[in-house]
Amino acid sequence: MQILRNQLRDWRSGTIGDPVGTEIEEILWAMKGLAVAARTTGYNAYGSMCLHLTEQIEDLHCDDRLSRTTLDLLGAWVEHSERYLRDPSEPVAVTALVAQLNDPRWDSPLGRAEQDMLSRALLNPFT
Repeated sequence: MQILRNQLRDWRSGTIGDPVGTEIEEILWAMKGLAVAARTTGYNAYGSMCLHLTEQIEDLHCDDRLSRTTLDLLGAWVEHSERYLRDPSEPVAVTALVAQLNDPRWDSPLGRAEQDMLSRALLNPFT
């Protein structure tokens, strides 16, 4: 998560150029790694969320580039994820994380039923 956060900070600040080609693959690899780690430790809903987001990123990047909008969305998701992972039982952190995935700028935001189901699963990862 820290590597992803640092890369996104640099790209969003403009200190390095927008991610292209292999850099996008690194983002996708990091997201998939988060999914595996989450599922390995019992956070299945969070792991599924990581994979959903990976699919969103794959759908949103064109011409081997990620838009500033996608970088901003991903950066916000990382911030919300870190809050959630610090305290998975905190309803405010879960609500913010799920709401961010419902941002209309994502290619396929979650529906209300999906949001509710995901919120419950995130709040109770070991049940």
